[in-house]
Amino acid sequence: MRELDNLTELQIVKLYNKTNNQRYLDAIDNRIRYIHNSGMDPNKLSNEQLVLLCQKYDEDKYWTALYNKT
Repeated sequence: MRELDNLTELQIVKLYNKTNNQRYLDAIDNRIRYIHNSGMDPNKLSNEQLVLLCQKYDEDKYWTALYNKT
């Protein structure tokens, strides 16, 4: 999956939408799990990352950071 390392989450989602290849969804899931478990500051994440985190974990800290950025 090294070819996906330089792509944003949004680019990977677009690849999935184009191909329906499960490995793209797995790559997104792994990235979002890593971000969540690493304890990164939500205010330093991209809007795309925050949306994916909100969808998966539904925590106030992600919703608040996304609200403040938009």
